Amino acid sequence: MKKLTNIMELRHDYIDLYKEARQFILSYNFVEWLSALEAEIYTGFPDKSKLLIYINNMRSELHDCDKDDVSELLNKLDMLEKHINDTDSTYMKLHTVKETITNEN
Repeated sequence: MKKLTNIMELRHDYIDLYKEARQFILSYNFVEWLSALEAEIYTGFPDKSKLLIYINNMRSELHDCDKDDVSELLNKLDMLEKHINDTDSTYMKLHTVKETITNEN
C-alpha cells in the first residue's frame, strides 16, 4: 500500500527548517540549496529525488560547523528527509468549484 502525504505537510516541515536556518550565517551554497528546496517544495508535485539531493547538499555544507551549534538545524534536515523517505507520493487538496447561476431575465 502506498503512503500519500499532503504537500502541505512537507511545506510545514520546510518552514520549520527555514525558521531554524534563519538563526545562522550560512554559506552561499547552503542558501542556494535551501532556495532550490523551497522552489521544488512549492511546485504542485515535487520531485522526491530532487528534494533528497538538496537536503544532502545542505547537510554537506554544514560539515565544518560545530555539530553542537547546528544540531537543531541537522535535526530539521533529518526530519524532512525522513518525511520524504516515508512517502511514496504527494497529493494536494483541490478546492471544488462552486457554480454560479445568473438570472438574466
